[in-house]
Formats: sequence, C-alpha cells, structure tokens
Amino acid sequence: EQLLSIEHETVAAGAWEDPSVRIGIMDVPTDSFDMNAEPMTQLEIGYQQMFPRGNASGVMTQKKQAQQTQQQSGINLREREIRMNARKAWLDLYVQQQTEQILLASRLLFSQQLDVSESLYAAGRSNQQDVLQADLELSLVDDRLQQVLATKQEKLAQLVQVIGAEAAQIP
Repeated sequence: EQLLSIEHETVAAGAWEDPSVRIGIMDVPTDSFDMNAEPMTQLEIGYQQMFPRGNASGVMTQKKQAQQTQQQSGINLREREIRMNARKAWLDLYVQQQTEQILLASRLLFSQQLDVSESLYAAGRSNQQDVLQADLELSLVDDRLQQVLATKQEKLAQLVQVIGAEAAQIP
C-alpha cells in the first residue's frame, strides 16, 4: 500500500503542473451587454503553464524512485526474515524430535540394562553398585527426555507463531 503510494508520487513528481486557462470580460455595459457599444470593453483570454525551475522535476523523480527502491528492499528483507525464522523454527523442532527418538531408544536400552543388572544381582553374580548405576543412568535419560519434551513444545509454539497452527500440524 505504501509502495503503491510512493509509485504514484514518483509519477506525479516527474509531471508538470496542469496548465490553467483564464477567460475574462471587462467593462461590459450592463444595460445592453453589447460588446461593441463601449470602446472600453475588453475580452481577455489567457493560458498559463508553470514550469519547474532547473531540473527540479528530475531530482524529485529520482528522490521518489530512491524511496520506492528503499521501500521495496524493506519488503524483500522482511519476507526473507520471515522465511528464515520459519526454517529455523522448523529445524529446531526437527532436532528436538530426533533427540526425543534417540532418548526413547536409549531409555529402552537402559531399561534392559537395569533388568539384566537386577537379574545378575538376584543370582549373586553382580553387586548392588551395578544395579544402582543402571538405575541412575535410566533416571538421567528420563530427566533428559522430560527436558527435550518441554523444549519440543516450546519450539512447536515458535513454529506456530511463524507459520500458523494449521501449517504447523502438517508432518
């Protein structure tokens, strides 16, 4: 809208003012309205055109074109920033989803390791330290998984903010 306004101003800056025509009658006798009755009757017709000084219209046109270019560049910059923010938000969300998948696989392995350690401890072939270590590792993975899920929700909210709720639901 602003760009269109500046475009119209650019066209107007390069144009001359509209000419004016002046028509007038002086000393017309009001009783007969006969133009030849009085020798003082005058008919005046004039045409006036204002020309800008020097190269003022060219300078104004260049100024408006520069403003138009600046406005267009600002629009292009904003479009690129939005595109970059959308890509960054999507990549951040993707990283969190992949991290979640890795942690879920790790959780399964640590859960299996805990089961094995408990079985070996019950059979007397391992000590309690191995069971506690496996339980600690499983707890650390669970904590990290909770952090990733919270971060994933945050990144999803950022993506929704940039591209909208409907578009963010597309896998």
